[in-house]
Amino acid sequence: MLHQRLRLCRVTRESSSGLEEYAREFADAGDSAFVLTGGDAEAFFARVEMFEAGEDLPENRVRMTWFWLLQGDRILASSRLRHQLIPVLLLDGGNIGYEVRPSERRRGVGRELLRLTLDEARRIGLRRVLLTAETTNRGSIGVILANGGVFEDTSVSPNTGRTLNRYWITL
Repeated sequence: MLHQRLRLCRVTRESSSGLEEYAREFADAGDSAFVLTGGDAEAFFARVEMFEAGEDLPENRVRMTWFWLLQGDRILASSRLRHQLIPVLLLDGGNIGYEVRPSERRRGVGRELLRLTLDEARRIGLRRVLLTAETTNRGSIGVILANGGVFEDTSVSPNTGRTLNRYWITL
C-alpha cells in the first residue's frame, strides 16, 4: 500500500528528474493519458509555465497548476488544477484532471493524488470543483467518489465524442 512519504509538488524542472521514464511507462503500456510529445521535455516545461502564468493561452484553455505526486524522486502520478471553469470544461475536463502511471494503479495512489489536489483547490479559494470521467473508467470514478464526488449527470465530450460522468466535490 501507500507509504507516508508521498508528497504533492508543483511541476518544475527540479522536481521532474523522472519525467522521461514516467512518460515512457505510459507509452510502453499503450496508454495515451500522459504523452511527452516527441520526447521533448523543454516543450513540456514551456507549456507548464505558460499555463501557470495564464497568459497567451490557446483558445478554450484556462490558467492551471500542474502537480506531481512523488515518492522520493519517483513520479507516481500527475494532476492539473484548473483555476476556473469555462463552457468547454463544464462538459469535459472540469477543474481537475489527473493520471496515475500504469504500474501504480489500484494501490490508492489516485485517491491520495486527488485528495492532495483538492487541498490545493481550497488553497486557491475554490469552494467546489467539477471532475469528469469516462463512463467506462471505473478506477477514476471510484477515486472521485472516494473523495466526496457527487454524480450530477452525463455529458458528451466536445473533444472526443465520448460519454462522460460529471461529479461535483464541495470543498
